[in-house]
Amino acid sequence: MQWIESLSPQEHDNFVNQHSAGTFMQNSEWGAFKSRYGWKPTFVGIKDQDQLIASAMILFRKIPGLPATIAYAPRGFVLDYNNHDLLARFSQSVLAFCKKQNAAFFRMDPAIRRTSIDHAGTPIEGVNNEWLIPQMEKLNFKHQGFSLDFDGWQPRYVFWQDIAMTEEDLIAGFHKKWKYNIRLAERKGIEIIRGTKDDLPRFAEMMQVTGSRDGFGTRPLSYFESLLSDMNPSGKAELFLARLNADKAIQDAASALRKEEAALGRYALQLASAIAEEKEEKQAQVIKKQTLSKNRIGKLQAELESLHEFQALPANQQILSGAILMTTGKKACYLYGASDNRFRDRMPNYLIQWEMMKFAQSQGAEIYDFRGVSGNLSPDHPLYGLYRFKRGFEGEFVEYIGEFDAVLRPASYWLFTNGLPKIKSILKRKKSK
Repeated sequence: MQWIESLSPQEHDNFVNQHSAGTFMQNSEWGAFKSRYGWKPTFVGIKDQDQLIASAMILFRKIPGLPATIAYAPRGFVLDYNNHDLLARFSQSVLAFCKKQNAAFFRMDPAIRRTSIDHAGTPIEGVNNEWLIPQMEKLNFKHQGFSLDFDGWQPRYVFWQDIAMTEEDLIAGFHKKWKYNIRLAERKGIEIIRGTKDDLPRFAEMMQVTGSRDGFGTRPLSYFESLLSDMNPSGKAELFLARLNADKAIQDAASALRKEEAALGRYALQLASAIAEEKEEKQAQVIKKQTLSKNRIGKLQAELESLHEFQALPANQQILSGAILMTTGKKACYLYGASDNRFRDRMPNYLIQWEMMKFAQSQGAEIYDFRGVSGNLSPDHPLYGLYRFKRGFEGEFVEYIGEFDAVLRPASYWLFTNGLPKIKSILKRKKSK
């Protein structure tokens, strides 16, 4: 076997794209994107008889204030982890290489499941890769534990959707309410379109709205511009947008209003007949129908007024939600999502997911990754709504094995993991006073 310290990005990508362990975060385009933020990508591998059998993109970054770097392989090595000899050989070579690059430590978070779990997070019969933890510890890695929330560099809990089937079979597996919401969005004038870089300001604006509503930090416009610039030319990233067809929505609301007004007229005649016939029970029934009809008319009139105001907005402001989809080989990943507060009752977020799944199928993907959720499944948890939304598509709840650190320079590693956080905490407290 031959260790290679300067693997070409193209050869690495070709291997990643056809390997079951490959993800978009291991592609060279992702490395180019991360290089904008201080990371330097390097590609290494092992060949056997001129065939690549193991590969990794290692990102290096200088640690501020320390004479050392971080070495990180997002979503781990691309190899067969069950081949213990290969795993050992590759790990030893990677760590020796990173030490030469003055790395304080090497971190990776393999795209390997810990165990099979049900939707309640309870282990069930199926996959069990916990053997990997002691195996990695023999290779001088330390497992970083099983946190429930987003404490690691990448989410440890995700939802996977098997999409290697017909569209009919795929949607048939969704929760009935989710199927209803998809059809509701279609009926209510929601249309899904593919966006371009010109739509990113609106997407970034909606991200700010989403972050404020749901209580999380967001990325600036420049981040999404760089992401699409680096990933879109190769087809690795696509921007999807949900817009409301105001003309259709107004026509539908106006038609519904006319029907309701006609119904109210019939109720007036029915009430007059019931009064003339002195049928008190029938009078009460008709009056109840009148009241409900008047309420519906009021709501439809308010909806029409709101729709006419919406129709007058610039085209980019008629976008209600957006999402960025990443694809690599047989996998597609829903990376970012954003939505406005307007017309959320028209369920644009459900339809955009459905359209992205169908697009992923057309690109040859077999797995659709909804990405991160919290492992804390209490309904009181602030991120429970995110879990509930993704669960409704009835995918597989996946728990990854977690993060591993290999310490190469103990003093620098301690300063990075303990000293620098304490210094930042002190400075933050001083600033808040």
